[in-house]
Amino acid sequence: MSPEISDLLKRALALPVDERAALANTLLDSLEGADESVQEAWEGGDFEMIPAVASKAIGALSNGELTFAFPEVLDVIKICSANQIAVLGPDLFRLRSDGLYETGKLSAYHLEMKSDPKRVEEWPDYVQENNSLAEQFVRANPVGDDHLYVLTTASWREFQNIRKQKRQRNHGS
Repeated sequence: MSPEISDLLKRALALPVDERAALANTLLDSLEGADESVQEAWEGGDFEMIPAVASKAIGALSNGELTFAFPEVLDVIKICSANQIAVLGPDLFRLRSDGLYETGKLSAYHLEMKSDPKRVEEWPDYVQENNSLAEQFVRANPVGDDHLYVLTTASWREFQNIRKQKRQRNHGS
């Protein structure tokens, strides 16, 4: 996220709730009628849409998740922080001789998190805490060419969608 956009975001977040909602609706309305690539980018993962992230990937799993090598994965975590993307968990996989991947180590630092953010104003602190723990996990588990990292990530928008889906499942809606 550029410094100008970051400043604009900070100013927008300082607006009263009703003005933020109106601004969000206006921005969403401005996407209507946009070409398919804009719509796909909005519906796709925010993490995967960052060019610097894609350029650091060494490949992708069959489900499309990007994979990263050490130490480049540390750069990716920094890119996530700069773009307000929370790294919810880095996981480590080993490449087997048959070409398949085997779980090497799963991070569990989400268990250390105090709570999930309830408001967008809490999101930057949540990103900083998660990404700091992600970096600690990677530094504690540096590996060579026969391993790769997969990062589970979420932007505020994606995080809100996940929470909404959980509420719907819990309420049977």
